[in-house]
Amino acid sequence: MLRPVTVLLALLASLGASPAAAATWTPLPSGFDRYYHRAIYDSLRTRMIVFGGVDSLYRNDVHELTLGGAPAWNLIAPSGTPPDVRNTHSLIYDPLRDRMLLFAGAKMFGLTVVLFNDVWALSLGPSPAWTQLAPAGTKPAARHGHTLIYDPVRDRLIVFGGRDVVGFRTTCGSCRSPEPPLGPSSRPAARLPPRAVMPPPSTIRSGIG
Repeated sequence: MLRPVTVLLALLASLGASPAAAATWTPLPSGFDRYYHRAIYDSLRTRMIVFGGVDSLYRNDVHELTLGGAPAWNLIAPSGTPPDVRNTHSLIYDPLRDRMLLFAGAKMFGLTVVLFNDVWALSLGPSPAWTQLAPAGTKPAARHGHTLIYDPVRDRLIVFGGRDVVGFRTTCGSCRSPEPPLGPSSRPAARLPPRAVMPPPSTIRSGIG
């Protein structure tokens, strides 16, 4: 059986990339206790942005870790009504509009699991602000633990897998209307959490889950 490192190196090679010859781990400043959160890399401002997750409570806060010079954590306080608290959601960077997009996730309310299928945008300019989006068409089922990619060729998001009230999902869905849910004739097995990448020009590759 191939080791995960071997699989990763093979994937990088297929994408025309190669790891640094002497890559090493370097500790960065400790931030805050959190799990089941999600993060994106903001390349324009050389920082990582973290949203949501769980510590002793479910959270919907936004933090940044600046990566230029001396790395430092900062709390971001966007204007507008924020998304509900959640975990195991998905985040993606929208390079055309310089914003972070959020889809779905879950939280516990007492003994009940509350699932989301909402879409939110956080602008990343000098005055960050939350806006809830309302895409046309049929929404994917509410879910958590899914994977999400941005397709720059068609300017759309693609959702795969995760778990909803029915169970594990194997369907793909596009967040750009009027395209219907995507349905390849041979689907990967259901998995949680799935992972996917967007190699050029347009093939989705589902990863280990």
